[in-house]
Amino acid sequence: MAPPEEAAAPKRRASTLASHDLVDTGITFASGAAYGLTTVAVGQPFDTVKTVVQSRGGGSVEAARRVVAESGLLRGLYRGSVPLVVGGTFMRSAQFGCNDLGRDAIRASGAPRVKLFGVVDSHVVFGGMCGGLGRAIVEGPTEFFKIRQQLASGWAARDALSGLGVTMFRNTLLFSSFVIYLDAAKQYTNLADYPFLYGATCSNLAWLTFWPLDVVKTQRQSGKHAGESIPTLLANAARNGTLYRGLLPGLVRSSIANGTSMVVYKKVHTYLSLAAGRDDHSNV
Repeated sequence: MAPPEEAAAPKRRASTLASHDLVDTGITFASGAAYGLTTVAVGQPFDTVKTVVQSRGGGSVEAARRVVAESGLLRGLYRGSVPLVVGGTFMRSAQFGCNDLGRDAIRASGAPRVKLFGVVDSHVVFGGMCGGLGRAIVEGPTEFFKIRQQLASGWAARDALSGLGVTMFRNTLLFSSFVIYLDAAKQYTNLADYPFLYGATCSNLAWLTFWPLDVVKTQRQSGKHAGESIPTLLANAARNGTLYRGLLPGLVRSSIANGTSMVVYKKVHTYLSLAAGRDDHSNV
């Protein structure tokens, strides 16, 4: 008599560290660009509301009404999208491409792979840090202009690098945590089989982990907190109870934008890999 069938357990995958050559890395950069364009198209209205809430306070509905009253529906909610169409394309391309390059570099160096806490792959962390730094270099000036437009504030070219330090710090931690969650989800769950849930869940976990740094970044780039250090702004936010200001519109945006963008990323990566005669392997 055959033993009764057991409930199917989630399929466990090895930690994702696929090897890449220049063509594979080019495919990753291109897929990341498609991810970035999709994020702007889908998520910009929520990002505008989040920025206004983080900078000026108040609720999400109040912020949305204020933006629409000032500039109209589409023009208001998509305020600041022009720099992101260009910058967002390159910054997402940079984060995924530099992530691949970082993983390839640390693998080629012969550095040992260490499982931190028995779960987190040290090579994944290093790749994520490279991806975060690559994104920050593009995102710093882009975010500055986007935020000034979203807040309808004046700006000068000399201020374009305002907040770059906190952006680099935030992105290094944020994208590292994102790829750590992606890697863990591939190993221990079946989320990777559902790209929308995969992208939305892992991005939300990353944002929840480091949201206060995004609040501080927005404050620095708004031009209203010049000269105040990151620790000072964090301490003030903690004292005022605003460490998670703008979280609701931020997570709504993250869910819709990153979920949809991950679907697009996967489809573009598969299409380009097949067109180039390559196996469709991706580090995300």
